[in-house]
Amino acid sequence: MRPTLPTARDVLAMRDRIVLRAAILRIAMQLGDRVAQLPAGRPARIRPDWVCELLSPSNAKRDLVDKFQVLHTNQVPHYWIADPVEKALIVHRWEPRGYLVVLTAGLGEVVRAEPFEAMELRISALFGIEDEEE
Repeated sequence: MRPTLPTARDVLAMRDRIVLRAAILRIAMQLGDRVAQLPAGRPARIRPDWVCELLSPSNAKRDLVDKFQVLHTNQVPHYWIADPVEKALIVHRWEPRGYLVVLTAGLGEVVRAEPFEAMELRISALFGIEDEEE
């Protein structure tokens, strides 16, 4: 049985990294049927289908260059970068010559981002901000 995850409303009171991690956990659980058991130990020996990096101003080069190159070399199909300062999401798709930006979105937008096209994602909720119409 899957654990009960917080709803978007549950996490709206939280901010910054906590909110983003909760929203990403909800998305990641959609892939729960693909892997029978979570990998143990480090480093993980299973290539992920998707990685979401929370951009840190103090580690921007590491996130945008170093990890980017490692993930591409290992053919990770989808790489998201969530920027909590700019409140933006950038979605990349693996291509042999390099990652291709397939989506950029900011506050107030509702998107269907690869590889989770089946569900709508409110960028505002991803960063713990209530939309005005709510």
